Amino acid sequence: MLDILNKAKALPYIIVIGSWAEFIYENSKVLDYKASLVTQDVDLLIPNIRKPADKINVSKALQEQGFLMNSTIMSGVGLSKFHKEGLLEVEFLVQELGAGKVEPYDTHLGVTAQGLRNMNILIDNRIEVIYNNYKITVPRPEAYILHKLVINPDRKPEYKKSKDAETVRRLVKKVDETIFNDIFAGLTKKQKHKVLQTCDKFFLKEVIDIIN
Repeated sequence: MLDILNKAKALPYIIVIGSWAEFIYENSKVLDYKASLVTQDVDLLIPNIRKPADKINVSKALQEQGFLMNSTIMSGVGLSKFHKEGLLEVEFLVQELGAGKVEPYDTHLGVTAQGLRNMNILIDNRIEVIYNNYKITVPRPEAYILHKLVINPDRKPEYKKSKDAETVRRLVKKVDETIFNDIFAGLTKKQKHKVLQTCDKFFLKEVIDIIN
């Protein structure tokens, strides 16, 4: 998948998020961490739907290499999702803009993407790493953790909340506490409240000790 995106010149315009970011942290030596990867779902965040200026057709590139497109209909508009049987399922996400909308966002990468809140935490705090000779953008691990804490109260299904809390518990021991505090300080009041709410619910003393 990374090779397809690289050849399509799309990698600079994508952030790998979700559990596969943990895999990249481990294998690019960003963190001394063992990822517990159990999902085939790959979430790719598009930080700017209007870049690149010259549009790229990622949908065509993926399909030419054996990925099938499932177009989930949202408010009459198809949401681009791709899968390769038994291997990967790929979905594109963006930061929800303004008051938000139900239908997917068109992007200059030739795919439609689902808009979600709080993606700014990941977009504003990203790093480039080298994995298998590819230059890949991922969120800073500190931002990745804080994002998980912010979205936890609204996470569904319920079992994913406790799973993410345990991931946070393991991962937070490996990160830079100064960077963690700096990113936390930049969150909105509502986002900070959700971080503390999640920490209280799952007794995440490891996080509380850092931000205090």
